[in-house]
Amino acid sequence: MNGKVVIVGLGVTGIACARFFKQRSIEVEVTDSRDNPPCLEQFKQEFPSSMISLGGFDEQMLVSANAIIISPGVSLREPALMKAAMSGVRIWGEIEVFARFANARVIAITGSNGKSTVTTLVAKMLESSGKKVAVGGNLGTPAVALINEEAPDFYVIEVSSFQLESTFSLSPSSAVILNISEDHMDRYSSIAEYVNAKKRVIRGYGDVVVNMDDLLTRDLLYTVEPTRRIYTYTLNPPQEGGFGLRNNEGRVWICFDEQLIMPITDIKIPGMHNVSNVLAAMALVYAVDIGFESMVEAVKQFAGLDHRTQFVAQTNGVDWYNDSKATNVGATLAAVNGMGDNLILILGGEGKGADFSQLKAEFAEKVKLVVLIGKDAATIQQCLEGAVEIKHAGTMKEAVEIANAYAVSGDTVLLSPACASWDMFNGYAERGAEFVAQVQNVVKKSGGEA
Repeated sequence: MNGKVVIVGLGVTGIACARFFKQRSIEVEVTDSRDNPPCLEQFKQEFPSSMISLGGFDEQMLVSANAIIISPGVSLREPALMKAAMSGVRIWGEIEVFARFANARVIAITGSNGKSTVTTLVAKMLESSGKKVAVGGNLGTPAVALINEEAPDFYVIEVSSFQLESTFSLSPSSAVILNISEDHMDRYSSIAEYVNAKKRVIRGYGDVVVNMDDLLTRDLLYTVEPTRRIYTYTLNPPQEGGFGLRNNEGRVWICFDEQLIMPITDIKIPGMHNVSNVLAAMALVYAVDIGFESMVEAVKQFAGLDHRTQFVAQTNGVDWYNDSKATNVGATLAAVNGMGDNLILILGGEGKGADFSQLKAEFAEKVKLVVLIGKDAATIQQCLEGAVEIKHAGTMKEAVEIANAYAVSGDTVLLSPACASWDMFNGYAERGAEFVAQVQNVVKKSGGEA
């Protein structure tokens, strides 16, 4: 690539892209709609001679660029970007840059929910087999930063719909869309548009893994070229050449075809949605010739990720779980389905235009109390009224106190917000950390176990 590159949107991804191009002696400029974007001071220190335009996207800078690298949080519908595109300027995302420069095989994971868990499981399975792995993308390290390291055996990348919108060249050795549920309806005009963004992960020539339990993903069977290998997975008995579950001598086993691999009781992470995640990870690594022994070893050792149905404590017979990463309705439904009855749920935040009425039937059966927090609490209440008792809290501390006051032995308190966190917190991790801190305060007062 020659000429000037303009990075649209700074932050962690933006500065990683700037470093990537600097190492290749390519001129970098930055424009951002914010007056004080993340990583600004760091960028100024590392790139003292680079031009920076803030407080709006600089049209002149953009139309004069050789290429534009767009951060995932910026929509391609921004007028300044549309004008640049009409002028013939290339607009790529970070994953497109990664795809063009990656020097090893790639396994790519997307979906509405479970991406980080499956990405981590895949990496651990590969490592268990002795492979050198670089992990990143939407999870942790930006994908372009991985290329600056010595080439691994595999790149394992988590990719979001936002990242895929501006990706054209990605051709993973194996890829999966784990599931599709309504999300980011504040960005997409329809669920179909959201699905089409996700489908970009299976462009190319590699193997495709298909979730047969998800209505929207199983349709991929009819859209993938017949020359490509497809591996399926399901929570039912497996299809020929696929992964699934079978009963054997009173226990449920993960299987490939007729072959028993491991009982699901050996999986440490709770819920059937996580059994599905394990199946997806197994299919992805089977496609690149990893043996069952390495898969099983990794699964048995994996205790889960923070903020994803993470056990926090037990006090007075009440279990507390942190599922702050549940930022959409589908994720919360999966978490609730994976728990027993007698649930007290802390819910709310920025709803992103979601339809919360999908929660009503499930909550009526399993949830005894909902404590609502955040910007869209009133909207959520309208969708849930008549199905479950509802309380409101202004802070996480108050929400935990309300839940604790209502909980009795045998109950489970679950933070699974079904919303983004930006109205109250600096990300889902901060929200989850605050919940854990408040639960630990309850534990200290009651003498429970953390």
